[in-house]
Amino acid sequence: MEKLTTEELQKLQNLQDKGQALINELGQIEVAKISLEIRHEKAKQTLVELQQEEIDYGKQMSEKYGPISVNPETGEITKVEA
Repeated sequence: MEKLTTEELQKLQNLQDKGQALINELGQIEVAKISLEIRHEKAKQTLVELQQEEIDYGKQMSEKYGPISVNPETGEITKVEA
């Protein structure tokens, strides 16, 4: 029975090792990608919630003060003509 030379066998094993390392790397990338997708979805949901909270707060302020403009740094209110 013929056998590969030592060099040929080492080359084959080296190629298999590189292939396995690549498979592992791709798996790690896929896990990271899934994690990022989950974070992205959570961030989008938080954005929707924040926007709704801003709308609700704006309505509360309008009910209390009427049509206004507010300087968010000072809290100064300016009445707005409707």
